[in-house]
Amino acid sequence: MLFNASFFKEKLQNRYYWVVILAIAFLLRFYHLSWGGGYFFHPDENNMARSVSQLSFSNLDPDFYAYGQFPLYLAYFSAIFLKFVNSQTLIVSSFEAAYILRFWSAVFSLLTVAVGLKLSSVLFPKDKKFIFPALVSLTPGLIQSAHFGTTESVLTLVFISLVWLCVKIVRENKKKDFLLVGLVAGIGLASKLSALVYISPLFLATALILFLKKPKGYYKNFIILALSTVSFFVLFCPYFIISWSEALSTLVYESRVARGEVLVFYTRQFANTLPVIFQFKKIFSWVLGPPMLFSFLAGLVLAAKHLFQKKITPNLIIILSGSVSWFVFNSFLFAKWTRFMTPILPFFVMLSAWFLTQLKNVKLRRFWLICCFIPGLVFTKAYRADSRLEATSWLNSNLSADSVVLSEGGNVVNLPVENRAGFKVINFDFYTLEDDPENYQQLENYVLEADYILVPSRRVFANIFDSDNYPVTVRYYQDLFSGSSGFYKEKEFEVFSPWERLLVGSDLNSEETWTVFDRPTIRLYKRI
Repeated sequence: MLFNASFFKEKLQNRYYWVVILAIAFLLRFYHLSWGGGYFFHPDENNMARSVSQLSFSNLDPDFYAYGQFPLYLAYFSAIFLKFVNSQTLIVSSFEAAYILRFWSAVFSLLTVAVGLKLSSVLFPKDKKFIFPALVSLTPGLIQSAHFGTTESVLTLVFISLVWLCVKIVRENKKKDFLLVGLVAGIGLASKLSALVYISPLFLATALILFLKKPKGYYKNFIILALSTVSFFVLFCPYFIISWSEALSTLVYESRVARGEVLVFYTRQFANTLPVIFQFKKIFSWVLGPPMLFSFLAGLVLAAKHLFQKKITPNLIIILSGSVSWFVFNSFLFAKWTRFMTPILPFFVMLSAWFLTQLKNVKLRRFWLICCFIPGLVFTKAYRADSRLEATSWLNSNLSADSVVLSEGGNVVNLPVENRAGFKVINFDFYTLEDDPENYQQLENYVLEADYILVPSRRVFANIFDSDNYPVTVRYYQDLFSGSSGFYKEKEFEVFSPWERLLVGSDLNSEETWTVFDRPTIRLYKRI
């Protein structure tokens, strides 16, 4: 029969789901990318934007090697193109670069959802294939990374794209897919060299499966893959080769910080933490949301059952190879930042979706799917309001011109107090307080002078708990919070309500970087 009504109905239905899921993903990722009121609080975003602003046609050395250069060049040439079209000066400011980086981060995150739709068609039954991409579109951790002009979104896209392409290679063994894998892997390595941690196992697993299947010309195709990966890496990240000594020096330093060999203030929160336990307690509960975390754990049990029963498929080998290697490698580092787990969040969502597809009760499945959606929808409130700008507005409206505010300095950007009322703001660097005895007296004088004490985030007080090494700092905060120093809490600025924090986390029950860059809780104390 030439005309098949059910076929066309299915096509229209599929197209409808595609449009709805991508539209939701687009809205959640591009919503208020200008958050922060022109202040850029993420240190990586700041460093990358500054590097882009230094580029010119006469000097394409970004002089920044902590990450790869692909996102920097993409942002620079995008900005130059826009300026050329608008006949403006061909100079890119760090302000413009930050917004361009955020734009591309949101684009990569949206493409992650699109690739999830393609991958889902291979992994899940037809009638349940939209569960996985729908969950990806509403994952809080992926929504957050889309709003930062950093490398996490592109690394996530590279991961899910390589999984999909490696699955295709095993099924079809087409030369063009090998070349495409080389392009994607090259972009991943040119964005951050640590992508090698999941790229290598993915390649090895795919090579092993093809070796056992022995399709025609697979070894030649793998040579194409290897050569194209190296070629695209060099093309998109040339100064890692040209300035190898500087790049190597930076990589050695960054790896020593990650392993805890070099102790800095922004890794103090990881002292005496337990690998894996810390991630599940402080990270996965919030980047996935509690309902999706439960679904993931249930899906993990199902995966373990399949492995125990030796129901191992090529798809499962490919998915597990890159995901497990990345998870294990990053879990056991001293530094356990949220962003280290962001690239493999689609894997966690995948197992969550697998659990939901196994639920026989349709009503229960739909109910739990909606529960998984809620944290992502709630999380977007982080970009509707800004606790720092709210605090600034309150201070300007309520403080007199002769008031003195003692605040914390030493962060990437101090609290942006637009001092229209004329009061005095002292930004004291608590990170160096214990370095010099003269600092103790200076702080004591500031406390005596202050009418208000502002605690702009948890970055100092929540990480200084060793009274042997930081006696002055610990005593200062103990006296402040207990009221012994003569100050009592006047106001607290927080984006989320108490019930919302049960879904997306607070500054004290999550890993620090999950909150401090886009929605820190700000505490204001007043002298009584």
